[in-house]
Amino acid sequence: MRSSKPRPARDTQVLHLRPAVAASLSLQHAFNFLRQGQSERAKPLLEKLLQSDPQNCDALYLLGLLHLQKREAASALQCLEKARALKPTSAALLNNQGIALRLLGRASEALACYEQALAQQPDYAEALVNQGNARRDLGQSAQALASYEAALALQPAHPQALNNRALALRELGRLSEALDCAHQAASQHPGYAEAHYSLGLLLQETGDASAALQAYEQALALAPDDPETLNAKGSALEALQRPQQALDCYAQALRQTPAHPDALNNITALLERLGQPQEAARYRQAAARSGAPAAT
Repeated sequence: MRSSKPRPARDTQVLHLRPAVAASLSLQHAFNFLRQGQSERAKPLLEKLLQSDPQNCDALYLLGLLHLQKREAASALQCLEKARALKPTSAALLNNQGIALRLLGRASEALACYEQALAQQPDYAEALVNQGNARRDLGQSAQALASYEAALALQPAHPQALNNRALALRELGRLSEALDCAHQAASQHPGYAEAHYSLGLLLQETGDASAALQAYEQALALAPDDPETLNAKGSALEALQRPQQALDCYAQALRQTPAHPDALNNITALLERLGQPQEAARYRQAAARSGAPAAT
């Protein structure tokens, strides 16, 4: 019978919001809106600027960042490539182009962008973190660890570098060190939901489902609708023999992402164990439609 497992640990991208000096008040307003996460207010300003000046590199750059914030990787890449044609040696452009490529599953090309960014600016901590992320995508966990440690040498409290260092250590089988690093990330950055999620995964892997549940709850207090954390919380509740609450968590994850493969499989397997074959069959069919591997 399949045991319930949280989704593999995620890492985090680092967007670099540092455009060249704004050439207009509209550009500065758009930049400020983006920093505040108000992409719907930034977009018309940028589009208007580009209508009057299609070669405005800063507007293209910011529009690319806007698409990245919305995870519209193909549109982001198109804008960033146009901007890079105007400023081919910009480290920030290279870094963000790498993020777009990685979101599109093109990890090798993303890694090349990060390395070019670092050739231009060797002390660029964000590019080092992203270099590590791409290296992990390519199965290069040891090299990824080196990237994260180089970023931490520059910025010892860098939240993404700490979090992702823990994930690289986990992949290398160094669970005790990974757990220490995850604790450090979560304690130094209590408002960083991803750090609490990663800590929960590591605690659960080391057999402490109760502490893992607390970490997931802290993550959800910061990001209540995150389907990965909801699914992981469900698996911790199962380990603690609280199946009805686990079902609720899986259902919440599926309300956010109806085709979430792990949540579909977890809820199917749990319903079968609880003697609810008709409900289990409904979720099994949904998993089959989504292409998720069947629970066993």
